[in-house]
Amino acid sequence: MTDLASLTHRFWSYVPVCRHGRSCRRCCWDWQGHRLPQQYGQLNVDGHSMPAMRLALILAHGAELLPLSHGSYPRLFALHRCDRPPCVNPAHGFWGTHGDNVRDERVKYHAFIARRVQMTRQDLDRLARRSAQLLLT
Repeated sequence: MTDLASLTHRFWSYVPVCRHGRSCRRCCWDWQGHRLPQQYGQLNVDGHSMPAMRLALILAHGAELLPLSHGSYPRLFALHRCDRPPCVNPAHGFWGTHGDNVRDERVKYHAFIARRVQMTRQDLDRLARRSAQLLLT
């Protein structure tokens, strides 16, 4: 079993921290180790692949959530506030259930769609005004 000190050292060796330092809550810290095709970071711990944001939260908030055995761990997900899969800044992560993850995704998806629709309407209004100005000149 990997000891916490060596796991901590190995984990942070894959994380370039921003110029503000490890206390920065604003910037994303992108995982530089192995990534899945969806860009989520992974680290091998005792022969099992662990999500990098999960490890960031464990290392930042307590080792009691380390894997129990054979890669099993509590059914909490490491969710991203920033929605950037490679980010492992613990300030950007939070624990949630599968239901929390689905709700978070829906809220953010609907907010994204609303912004796109709003932008499209604004663009069309601007275009209509500009077209009217060109026709009047």
